[in-house]
Amino acid sequence: MKLKYLFLPFLLFLLSNCSNDDDISNNDLIVGNWQLDKIIINGFAGQTETLYNPEDVIYKFYSNGTLEIISNVADINSETMNYSIELDCLTLNCNNNEQMYEFLFLNGNKNEFWIEENTLSFGTAYVDGPTFVLNHLQ
Repeated sequence: MKLKYLFLPFLLFLLSNCSNDDDISNNDLIVGNWQLDKIIINGFAGQTETLYNPEDVIYKFYSNGTLEIISNVADINSETMNYSIELDCLTLNCNNNEQMYEFLFLNGNKNEFWIEENTLSFGTAYVDGPTFVLNHLQ
């Protein structure tokens, strides 16, 4: 019986001192080179997808908050801009009870985004805008 009382504090000590190195933020996950796979637009006529070849458009996210877009296609400009990942709400003016989400801001423009395995998707689909789908380059 006394062994149980000794084991419990030891177990609590071990659990409280464990750190999870697997906790990587979206800020860390987005850094790197990504190739544009497609742009999805949902409209009244349905969904359209514009597909791109590998190496057509490369997005380079740097850890200093700079994004460099290198494009070899006419419909997308090569450019450099600032990016950040910030908490914000879905509506124009946040109220105190509204849930906050992480958004990708590109030159101040708010984009919802998500990273699943080696795919980064972002866009303004929450307000009927396009969604960009990129694949991580190894």
